[in-house]
Amino acid sequence: MAITRSRRLVVSFVVTVVNYEYCLYWSFYQDGTIKFDVKATGELSTNPTTHATTPPHGVLVSPNVEAQIHQHIFVARLDMMIDGIRNTVSTLDVKPVEELPGGGMNPYGQGFRLVETPLRTTTEAQTKPSPDTFRVWKISNESSIHPTTKEPVSWKLIPTNPCKLLASPESYISKKAEFAKNSIWVTPYNENEMFPSGFYVLNKGAARNGIGNWVKEERYIENEDVVLWHVFGMTHCPRIEDFPIMSVE
Repeated sequence: MAITRSRRLVVSFVVTVVNYEYCLYWSFYQDGTIKFDVKATGELSTNPTTHATTPPHGVLVSPNVEAQIHQHIFVARLDMMIDGIRNTVSTLDVKPVEELPGGGMNPYGQGFRLVETPLRTTTEAQTKPSPDTFRVWKISNESSIHPTTKEPVSWKLIPTNPCKLLASPESYISKKAEFAKNSIWVTPYNENEMFPSGFYVLNKGAARNGIGNWVKEERYIENEDVVLWHVFGMTHCPRIEDFPIMSVE
């Protein structure tokens, strides 16, 4: 057994979007772990208000100055290649053993097991987190078998910041940001499918070129060259300490 100090390579960059500075960090660890962090800083979006107390859609951060409650939702486009380009994505859920206490498989009534569900089509792959079953997603290569487990080698996606879109399904935002309807999407690789909200986001017809349109025609994704789209983010309820220049959310 060898024990060494962990090291990581961090690739970072900063994007300025209107009033926000997004600091993005990809961390690559020696054990194969890849971690992604987004830090939001910069200036709050504010507006004048006549409310003397807490307004209904925001927070008073200064006299007659309101900072709106809002959401930041991101998508990571993960072009998976686990020991090759043909991969399968599955959900992994931890569930109690259904056998009653006293049975051979669950004598003390405290057993639980891992349930794997392969996602075979683009429709099945439209999935969300399940905190009750500690859901994670597994990307595996059926043609590459691990010598110890005798199972396909795989990589596990652990979502840490799922963010449900709070806008009404009939709203302009929901129609533009169809990608935010699910936490995970899986599509076959297509070099023309790069931007989940469409290439020209603000154009009237942009949504027609986004991920919602790509999955209207059901496509098979089992044992294929796949792209996994992971949607995550934060719902930011501003505090008075965030004004005028916020630290990090």
